[in-house]
Amino acid sequence: MSFWDTLKLRIPKKYLVFVAALVWTFAGGMLLWKGLGWQSDDVQYLIILHIFTGITGGILFYIILFSRVSHKHLKRIFLLNQEKPSAFSFFDLRSYLLMALMISCGIVLRTAHFFNMDNLGTFYIAMGIPLLFSAFRFWNAGLYYRKTYKCFSGTDGFKVGKNGKLRRWLTILLRLTLLCYFLIAGIVLYCNFRILFYSAPFLYDDTAVIPENSVGIVLGTSKNTAHGFENLFFKFRIEAAAELYKSGKIKYIILSGDNGSDYYNEPRAMKIQLMALGVPSDAIYLDYAGFRTLDSMLRCKEIFGQQQFTVISQEFQNERAVFIARHYGIDAIALNARDVKTYSGFKTNVRELFARVKVFIDLYVTNAQPKYLGEKIHIGK
Repeated sequence: MSFWDTLKLRIPKKYLVFVAALVWTFAGGMLLWKGLGWQSDDVQYLIILHIFTGITGGILFYIILFSRVSHKHLKRIFLLNQEKPSAFSFFDLRSYLLMALMISCGIVLRTAHFFNMDNLGTFYIAMGIPLLFSAFRFWNAGLYYRKTYKCFSGTDGFKVGKNGKLRRWLTILLRLTLLCYFLIAGIVLYCNFRILFYSAPFLYDDTAVIPENSVGIVLGTSKNTAHGFENLFFKFRIEAAAELYKSGKIKYIILSGDNGSDYYNEPRAMKIQLMALGVPSDAIYLDYAGFRTLDSMLRCKEIFGQQQFTVISQEFQNERAVFIARHYGIDAIALNARDVKTYSGFKTNVRELFARVKVFIDLYVTNAQPKYLGEKIHIGK
């Protein structure tokens, strides 16, 4: 009698496959979540490289090791003698010991600070990806239990035939997944690095060295987060705009944001905060239709008549804004406001990866235009 036979909780083998799928999914999801959460680099391209390295490493880990490991555990479950084995028998004892060792090593690496959190996060991503791929095999085996059982109970009762339908199906799925991943990753990397390197000469971190312009435009965001906390992106942009105005590097400020309702008005909220920092009302102009960065850039040209201006936002958005503006022949530069180093800042950077792909679609595929234009507004008159 094995150790697992002494345990009372027993379930059908089909459900045991689903239990294993849940365990693999939970483990992979937790590693991936933590790995992404620890990517806190201020430099945009390092975040891209860490995530790309982690995902690529995870795919390779799955091909080299985890595909075999998950196959072994799946086969062991299907070939158990009992029709109702223990609910804990989805692993053998050696695998439980190995899992405990891996968890212990993870705790030691995280607490001993042998690696910085960014690199450790990349490693967690690389481990989470193959676990999730393996979990998919278990979910598939549970959903197609009878077909999978036939594959595992061949003539010798142990070996899956090389031409088995399950193996062929999984091989095709893996190849398609890899092809789609590298295609998407290549597109994301190209769009991000193209915008990054093109805009770099036009971005400034110091008000002392940035060239003068008559007008600066602050890109809108909400004053508070969805949970009611202070939005540091908002705070730092307003502070940067006030500093730029007081230094004499701009004479007028356009506040461009969303005015979706009477209860949500980004430009009005920005004006209140800007005036509280000493910027006079007659130096401030409101753009209520800056729903997107593209809208803000083109409306500044078409509505406010500005062919040359300074963008004020965090670096990640400034890069995109300057790229869009210069695509349309606008002589735009940007002042980088302080970045946000919290987890919300990381999530914003991840969204920015795909926002830059959307920029290329807008500019080169759909030729997107602002949602609203309207009557012209003359600055300084």
